[in-house]
Amino acid sequence: MPTANIVGREVHLNDEGFMTDPSEWNEEIAAFLARQIGIDPLTNAQTVELCVNFLYLIREGWLLLTEILLAHFEIFVQPVDFFLCFSLQDICQLKA
Repeated sequence: MPTANIVGREVHLNDEGFMTDPSEWNEEIAAFLARQIGIDPLTNAQTVELCVNFLYLIREGWLLLTEILLAHFEIFVQPVDFFLCFSLQDICQLKA
């Protein structure tokens, strides 16, 4: 499995260059990657926006998966609304 050194930390990547181990993610890496795409510094508002967008993608993927399971395999899985499970502050671990 490929690895990369990001801000002095060795991180594992898949063949497409995406990080594969969530435990290797931290604020320092997030800030570095944000600067690579022109976001500097990473503000709390941008952090919230990234978290919300990430959760939206997870939710949409889950809903699509439940539709596929029902349509093709007749397996019903209860959809989960991630936005009701946690407060945004819990998810993003923002400091007041």
